Amino acid sequence: MENSAGNLGRATEVLREAVALDEKHGGQLGLAQDRHALLMVSLREGRTREARDLLSATLDYVASAGNSDILATTLELAACTVTELGEPSRSARLAGAAAAVRQVAGMPITAHDAETLEGVPCPRSRDHDRCGVGC
Repeated sequence: MENSAGNLGRATEVLREAVALDEKHGGQLGLAQDRHALLMVSLREGRTREARDLLSATLDYVASAGNSDILATTLELAACTVTELGEPSRSARLAGAAAAVRQVAGMPITAHDAETLEGVPCPRSRDHDRCGVGC
């Protein structure tokens, strides 16, 4: 909610607490989802290296989960992250991989997820004012 309201500092605080609780008591899916949410806030605040580290922390679970939705979302977030790191070609490949996962699974991106990804700023890319799949 704090993220949606634009209170990114508070969103960061709440999501870091959620990640800590998930690491101690929660399931892996909830932990991955909370890390994804924190990753998006980190990108919005320009903390790209933190976003990359959060992404890296989820990869073991994502690779072993067999969950097409979490895999596609992770690839989409990776595309946003590497865009911020100045790697547009890699971003395009990751976005393409996410689209392929969604197509094979017969699972188009939800309107909410597309809207959320479109809300991540891309300060590196002056041609685009938002970072989403394919930016």
